[in-house]
Parts: sequence; C-alpha cells; structure tokens
Amino acid sequence: MSDLFNEGISLYNRSDFRGAARRWEDALTIFKRINHQQGISAVIGNLGVVYDNLGDYPKALEFYEKINAPGRLGSVHNKLGDYEKALIYYERSLNRELGVGRPDMLIKDYVGMGEAREGLDRLRDAITSYIKAVSIVEKLRSGLKKEEHKTGFLSVSLVPYQRLSSALARLYLKGARLEDPELKRYGDDYGQVSFYFAENTKTRTLIEILARKKGTGMAYRLPKDISEKEQLLTNQIARLNEQLADAFKKSKEVFNKKKEMINTLEAELEQFIHDLRREYPEYAALKYPQPLRLQDIPIASNEILLEYHVSEKATYLYVVGQNKKNSPQTPLEGSNQKTESETVTSNDISLSLLTGQGTQRENDLIKLIEILISRDELNEKVKSFRRPFEDIRYINEFDPMKAKELYDLLLAEGVKGLPADSHLIIIPDGILSLLPFEALVVNESPLAPFSKGGVFVVSAFAKSPLFPPLEKGGRGDLRGLQVVGKDSNAEIIIPGYKGVEYFGDKWTTSYYQSATVLGLNRTLGKKKQKWSNPLFAMGDPIFEKEDERYVNFLEGKSKDIRLASLEKDELSSRIRGIAIKEKGYTFPRLIDTREEVIQIGQTLKVNDPSHIKLDMYASEVEVKGTELSGYRYVHLATHGILGNEIPYILEPALVLNLVHNKNEDGYLTMSEVMGLELSADMVMLSACKTGLGEDVGGEGVVGLTRAFMYAGSPSVVVSLWSVLSKSTTDFMTYMYQYLEEGKDKAEAVRLAKMDLRKKQYRIDVDRGFGGIEDIGKATQMPKTIVVDASHPYFWAPFILVGEWGGSSDKRYEYTKDTKSPLPPFIKGGNKGGLTKIDKPLKARFQAFPTIGKAPLEVKFEDGSSGSITEWLWDFGDESTSKNQNPVHRYTRRGKYTVT
Repeated sequence: MSDLFNEGISLYNRSDFRGAARRWEDALTIFKRINHQQGISAVIGNLGVVYDNLGDYPKALEFYEKINAPGRLGSVHNKLGDYEKALIYYERSLNRELGVGRPDMLIKDYVGMGEAREGLDRLRDAITSYIKAVSIVEKLRSGLKKEEHKTGFLSVSLVPYQRLSSALARLYLKGARLEDPELKRYGDDYGQVSFYFAENTKTRTLIEILARKKGTGMAYRLPKDISEKEQLLTNQIARLNEQLADAFKKSKEVFNKKKEMINTLEAELEQFIHDLRREYPEYAALKYPQPLRLQDIPIASNEILLEYHVSEKATYLYVVGQNKKNSPQTPLEGSNQKTESETVTSNDISLSLLTGQGTQRENDLIKLIEILISRDELNEKVKSFRRPFEDIRYINEFDPMKAKELYDLLLAEGVKGLPADSHLIIIPDGILSLLPFEALVVNESPLAPFSKGGVFVVSAFAKSPLFPPLEKGGRGDLRGLQVVGKDSNAEIIIPGYKGVEYFGDKWTTSYYQSATVLGLNRTLGKKKQKWSNPLFAMGDPIFEKEDERYVNFLEGKSKDIRLASLEKDELSSRIRGIAIKEKGYTFPRLIDTREEVIQIGQTLKVNDPSHIKLDMYASEVEVKGTELSGYRYVHLATHGILGNEIPYILEPALVLNLVHNKNEDGYLTMSEVMGLELSADMVMLSACKTGLGEDVGGEGVVGLTRAFMYAGSPSVVVSLWSVLSKSTTDFMTYMYQYLEEGKDKAEAVRLAKMDLRKKQYRIDVDRGFGGIEDIGKATQMPKTIVVDASHPYFWAPFILVGEWGGSSDKRYEYTKDTKSPLPPFIKGGNKGGLTKIDKPLKARFQAFPTIGKAPLEVKFEDGSSGSITEWLWDFGDESTSKNQNPVHRYTRRGKYTVT
C-alpha cells in the first residue's frame, strides 16, 4: 500500500493526474480494509487535490468535505462561480488559521476571499482582503535577510499584489472615488494606487540592492532626535522578537502579549518611516527602499511612460505623461451611482470598442487602459510572433499582420494623441519582456514579402546548417537552408518587408525594468561623470586550442597571433551564441567581431590600441583586472549564452577567451558582472540573447542586463534572440557613428536599425551562414541566397534598456589618467565633435602574461613603427630591459605601469 501511495506521488509530480488518482484510489481501498486511519486521511486529501487539478470539482468537493478542508472547499466553489459559498468556507478557514497563526495559509485565505468578493462585484471588500494578504507577505519578506531568499519568496507570493493591482484598476475604471485614507498614502485615486502595487511586482530585490549600492559613501544625516527615535524603535522590535521563543515556552498568554507589543511597535515604526519619506526622502529611499508612487517618478517633459501589468484575466496599461506632477484628478461629473457595477459616464472616462480593448479612463496624471486578453492568450500571441526569430527554420513565417494585431492590442490606444516628439519608455511585464515593441507594425496594409527565381524553404534535412547543431542544452535539431525550384542555380531572396511601417519608425523608445529603478538611477548617487577614455572593447576571443592564433602563440610566433589564416573555416558570419559539440563544447570563431571593435575604435578616435582587447586579451582576466570606471563605453562582442545551455554554466554569460586560463573558466557570468565597478555611460552586449534570462516573479528578467546596470552603467544595449554576426557588426558600427555625431542613445539605436534595414547579404548555400558576405563585396557564385536585412530577424533584436539621453545635451570630457604614462589624446569640445590634441603615438607594444598568482612571467612584444634601433623597457617594479621583446618576471602581486 505504501508502494501505491508513493507511486501516486511520483505520477502526480509528473503531472499524470489520472494515473495518480488510480494509484491513490487503490491505496484508499487497502487502507480502509485494514482500518489505517492516518493513511485514509492522507489519501483522501491527495485525491481531493488530484481531482481538483483534473477539473472534476464534484469529486474534489466530496474528498475535501471528508477531511474538513474549508480553505480548499472555498477554492473549488470559487472555480465553480459559487462565490457566496466560497466566502462562507473562507471565513471558516480564516477563523481556524488565525488561531493557529500560519501566515502561508492566511495569505491563501485572504486571496481566496478577495476573489470571491470580486466575483460578487464587491470590489472594495475584495481590495480589503487583498491588502491583508499583501501585509502578511511584506511582513514575512522583511524578516528575510538574504537577497536570494527575498527573491525566491516573492516569486511564489505575487498573487496578492497582482490581484490587488487588478482590482484597484477595475474600481478606477468604474469611476469610483478613493476615500480610504490608508490607500491615499499610495496615490490620489484608485488608478495611481493600482500603479503603485503593480510596481510592487517588479524588481523588488533589485531596488533594494541598487539603493544600498548607490548610497555607498553618501552621508544623509538625520537630526539627532529623529535618529534616536529610529534606533529606539528598531532595537525594541528586535529585542521583543528575540524573546518570542521563550515566551511561547512559558504560556500562550505571555506569547500573545509579546506579539501584541511587537504589532504596536511595528505600526509605530511604519508611521515613522512614512514621515521620513515626506521629511527626509533621500535618507528614506536609501534606508527603506520601496516602489515609487506615480507622482514621485522623475520623468522629463518629453517622456511618456508605458507600464504594463499582466494579470490572469486582463492586461493593464498605465500611460504616465508630461503633466504628471501636481495635477489633481479630473472631477467626476454626476457620480451618483448606487453600486460599483454601474457604468459611470464622465469627462475622464471613455469606452473603446476596439477588439481586445476594455474600458479606459484618463485624467491629468494617468491614462489607464484595460486590455481584455488573458495571460495565457497573450503568452501564445507573443510566442507566435517570436517564432520566426527564435528558430531560423521559420524565418519566412514572419507575418506583418500578427505584428499589427499586437500593435492594436498593446499600443494603439496608449499612444493615441501623444505629441510626436515624445520619447516612450516601455516597462514590460511577464511575456512582454521578450517582445521588441519597435518591430510591431503600425500601418494596416503592409507590402507582401517578395521572392524571385524559386522558392525559399527551411528544412530540417538541409545539407548545410544555418545554425550549427547543438547536441546538448536543448538545441539538438539540425537547422539549415534548402533551395528548391525550377532552376537549381537560381538566386533566391529571403523575404524582405520594405513596405512596412513599424512602431520604431514613428517613435524613439527605450526600456526599463520598473519605474522605481528609473527613479533610483536618476535621483540617487547621480553625479557628473568624467571619463579618461572613450572606449573599452573586446572582440574575437580564442575559443579552442586548435585556433591558429593560439598555436602560433605556443610556438613562439607571437607576432602572428592576430594574423591567423581563416582559409580552413571561413567563419566570417556565424550566429553569436551557438555552441557545437565536436571535441566537447566549443564555439565558432567570430571574425566579424574583430572588424567591429576596430571600426568602433576608429569612429571614437581611439588611437591607443591597448583599450581594444582582441584574441587572448579578450579574457575574463582583462575584464576583471581593468579599471573599467574610466571608460565611457564598454563594448563586448562575442558569443552569449543563457543559463544551463551548457551544463556547467548555470547563469547567463558572455563567452570570452577559453584558452590559457588558469584561474578563470572564460565565462563572464551574471554574478561576476555584478562584482564589476563601472561608470560607463552605456554598455553594449554585442552577442546573442543578452536581453534574456530567467523570468523570476517579483523581479522580472534576471540576466546580464540587470547585472551590468547594477555594476554601474545606466544604459545597456542587448539582444532578444540569436543574432547574425555580420548584421550585428554593421548595426553596432552605425550606432556608434550616430553617437559620435551627437545623437542621443535611443535615436542612435533607432537610426542604426533603419540603416541596417537597407542592407542585403549574400549567402553561399553550400556553406550556410559561414560563407556570408556583404552583398557589395560578394563575388558571383551559384546557388546563392540574398538575405534582405529589412526582415525584422536582423534588426529588431537590439533594444536599449535604461537611460536613453545624454550625448545630445553635452559632449563629455576625457581626462588624463594620472597613473598612465600616456598623454591624453583627445579633449572635450562642443557638439561639433572632440578635438584631437596629440598625434598618435608611434611606440606600441603587446603584453602576453601567464595567468595566475605572483610570481609570474609576462612576455612583451614590440610593435612600434618607424626606424627604432634601441629599446629601454621600464617594467614599473624598478626593473628595466634593453631587449626588443623581453620576458619579465614579476615577483609581487600588484598593478604596474610599463613604459
């Protein structure tokens, strides 16, 4: 019988509910035969759960009644729409749980009661229930010390916040006035309060760690009496909490008395913190970080915030604009409704009859739009839209009308009537974090894709893979191209979409994880930044020992390390981020990244090549050992992977040099990025899927974007799917050209995408994307495919997360690093550009260190130009050499300046 019971558990855990039910029914028969009461109770409870999951609610009720489970009975009655009965059972369950004091069950009961009250259209009562659940969650969360515990806890405790925000939005859309003084702490009307609790579901842990980091070294002092009161309250609460365990052992009466004292002090501390937020906002933001209220969000006059809240039954869009601050709510006219369910007509409410659109309400502070689509339906629409981009076999399935449908659903009403010069800051939620809004289609009659000379298809049995196969990590299918048609030598054109008008054509956009993160970046620890150098860049790392560059290095042919032949492989345009299994896991070389970082360096007038790391120098050691805070732009061009794509790499990571590493594995992971110290104006992650990560409830997407922003960069450019190397190189080059011209970051990204859409690339079908070339340089060859880069696959993955402005307002000043022997070679100028003041240095050298702890050897290689006949090296440790290419041994750990 125990075997049957355990088999049922195993089947249940595999979601085989019918199989589990059969095992437990058999086990119940045996338990009854031998009168095993404990076994009978356990099996009956399990049968109630399994029939609940199967949707067999009459049977679920039968078993729940046998074990007297009022909370579960209430849940089933909610599903059946019998809300009056559900309320009765939840009240019974609450009375039981309040006596026991199990907070997890209390949360479920309050949420269930709120759902029942919503079903009865008693929205104010439902909100009261949800607030009680949220209060318990917040209290439990505040007792957790480690960030990872807080993140994990909130991810399974989001339902109260989501239900509360949705109920508040519904009440606002019905025209109800906010009169509750407690709720007025979060906003002036139900719409603003709904926004506040929607913010509670986003980046809570990130907000706290950002506040601490940005507050480091900042002295926000309180008056002595205020500080002493704060210390007294926190000490009293801590002392009483320590006494709880002993009080419980003494008696229930003593325990309850201590709990009552704690509750009183916590209420006093909560009011104290509320007063701090009003009188000493900077101190409160650092010491007690919390989501921002709508009226406290620091947005500029030309910025519009589009924040989404995806709930179970609908999605809510909050449009926050330039008239946000200090604007009273538009008074409701004729607000004489008798019940909340009546339709209210007033100046600030309008009804939309568009498909998928529910009620809207707008006032001077906020425009709130209800989008009538369930979370499951929205997930399917976004996944369908992304399919041609995630799997190249379906690239010609991109349907502009699907993109138009998503635009109508998610954006059309939100942007209606906005000033044409507005900058839109998009704060996505859930599945929308994977959606490049710029690729949604605005016009209603896009031109159909074109083809000529044959038919383009993508086949799982193609001769030459477009993506190299990945045998592990969930990517085992062979992906490739196959050309069929009357003429086997015909030129085939992959569909382009040149007649389509996209959302990104009309608006400049950027993204943020939450409005509160935006606020923290703009208000805490903000200072004018001066950089000593314009660019730190990495590209073209060495991924395998067979790489000719590494072979030359081992054979002492160091001069040839950057000149290795590509004739064997012609990897000029691989997909960035695809690992292949030949001799273990490896990655194809990305020669385009070399051209990319060199071209960007030329654009930014970087005359010192030591700031551009190639080959073996494109390594973890270089990233971690360089003072990155002195660089305005940090550009990393390589492969990108998600966590678990390679079994032993559990986090999103950038793949850097994988050879000759002693203390590093070559994978710059999310956790390692968070340990960096950056002051960069922008970080560019020129790799695959760098905008993706794990979608954690209460935090959003946890990945490299978040890590680089935590490390100190206010802006990060990332990609939302695997990108073609050649088109990525072109996009990045265009973007920096626009930045250097003085365009702001968002405009530079937008214009670079538009330029990329004009490009075409020619592919040799026999070699797949490994043989791709710029069409302007391609030679005539049979069986070719012309890829039209107007297809969103090529340009749409790149998005800007974080701050979008800057370079259009002022040119930044580069200053000499006092530790560097090199003179500054550029200085600040006006919008006309930077002024060069020194000629490029003629002395050049490379350093090839062994990796490890001191003592270690560094091989120096002279790369100077001109007729130089004598050398004098100063190694920075009181040692010198007159050899042209010396090898020096450093005996102590430290930082050394070599001249």
